[in-house]
Amino acid sequence: MRQLKRIATILLVCLPCLLPLASAAGVSAVYEIFTGSYRDSNGDGIGDLNGIVSKLDYIQALGVDGVWLTPVSPSPSYHKYDVADYTDIDPDFGTLADFDALAGACEARGITLVFDLVVNHTSSEHPWFASAVESLQNGDLSDPYIDYYQFTQGKGDCPVEGTDWYYAAGFDEGMPELNLDNPAVREEIKAIAAFWLSRGVGGFRLDAVTHYYDAQSQSNIDFLEWLDKTVKEIDTEAFLVGEAWTDGVTILELYKSGIDALFNFPMSSTGSLSKAMRSESGQSFAGGIVAWRQDIAAVNPDAVAAPFLGNHDQGRISGVLVLDQQMEKQAAALYLLSPGVPFLYYGEEIGMTGSGDDPNKRLPMLWSVTEQTGVCLPPEGATQAQRLQTGADEQENDPDSLLNFYRSVLEFRNQYPLFVDGSAEVVETGDTRLGAFTLTDGEQTILIAYNFSHDEALFMPSSGTLLAVFDTGDMQSEQTDGGMMIAPRSTVVWALP
Repeated sequence: MRQLKRIATILLVCLPCLLPLASAAGVSAVYEIFTGSYRDSNGDGIGDLNGIVSKLDYIQALGVDGVWLTPVSPSPSYHKYDVADYTDIDPDFGTLADFDALAGACEARGITLVFDLVVNHTSSEHPWFASAVESLQNGDLSDPYIDYYQFTQGKGDCPVEGTDWYYAAGFDEGMPELNLDNPAVREEIKAIAAFWLSRGVGGFRLDAVTHYYDAQSQSNIDFLEWLDKTVKEIDTEAFLVGEAWTDGVTILELYKSGIDALFNFPMSSTGSLSKAMRSESGQSFAGGIVAWRQDIAAVNPDAVAAPFLGNHDQGRISGVLVLDQQMEKQAAALYLLSPGVPFLYYGEEIGMTGSGDDPNKRLPMLWSVTEQTGVCLPPEGATQAQRLQTGADEQENDPDSLLNFYRSVLEFRNQYPLFVDGSAEVVETGDTRLGAFTLTDGEQTILIAYNFSHDEALFMPSSGTLLAVFDTGDMQSEQTDGGMMIAPRSTVVWALP
């Protein structure tokens, strides 16, 4: 069936090569960059903003229309999730002028820049905290910055040296937690959001939203609602996505806040996707995808899902799938063709590895095995070497590479905005190995069917026009009388009348 595969390729390639179509949420697919590990522009071994600018052609060719930067503000740590100055750029990464240049270059390409907003805590080196600690040590309780944090006398997470005061720090002693009930703190957060929006940011990734008020679900919802409204008052088109590394029930509760999206952690990495692939449970997986879309719509009709395979805190999907490229391709098709706004972690598209300690999950982007110009040094504390042996440059020229598979799926996806916020319905397949569902926006309807099996499987759609075939291995899907013999671990898409 080489003929069929060629037809699918023509359908993908010959349509106009456009930027992804923006959704009601503002973006349709987002690329996460751990800035210090992405691209070094000045030879110091640390990825920086100018390095990202130099790779915007690559990012755009991938088929995303959003870029999420992990924190880039001044911080004493390599990961920058303990912010010491909310309105500047860490010298490791460049300057505010460099950020403005990146924002301008993204805007010119139709790429939304998503800024990582960390407001659960600050760095212990932040001037607010330094002032509060000094005042407590001097016995001066009039300092307004004391009430910026959660200080208590007698007991708490971390002691203030030389006093009987303690402060809350759920993550680390270097990350004191803010008092989000303080109106002055909320005004600071509003000013921070306004600052970055004024510099070209188009949205925010909200860090650790379940930790705003630990074990207080309604307080987290209320704060998220305030934050969403506050940002939208400044920029009605801003896109907000929250990190809630928790169970599905809690995530759905957080959608009541009105936020645009929350990451689908139960599906990611070692979650339902990889488990369904191993057990060949295609029908069950499709049911879960559809139920998640329907549950979100029931809570907030304007919100969308945010599927992803992995991020900077999780072991990379290539390791989870034991470096089986066919399974990596299938995983890509499964989540990129799911409803919502998918997030891609840098290097996932080429099959990078990394697990265990956090620095290992943030290894340098493998631009090339042979040409090391611009390739970053590993983060501080990394104990693993990169196991992938084919860089992005080599994969560019290989039509069967993982990189080009990602590009083809995203190029197809971008032709159909209904992938972002279309309504979903399960299609019964009669075979537990086969999963299928429809997406519709009222004008177009498409049917996605995938085979989770190691063997071919027959799917008989009641009607439809073939749109694309995403075969992942040597075997090719074949049309039969009235149906389709789907190749192992492959995906087929039809347009329905």
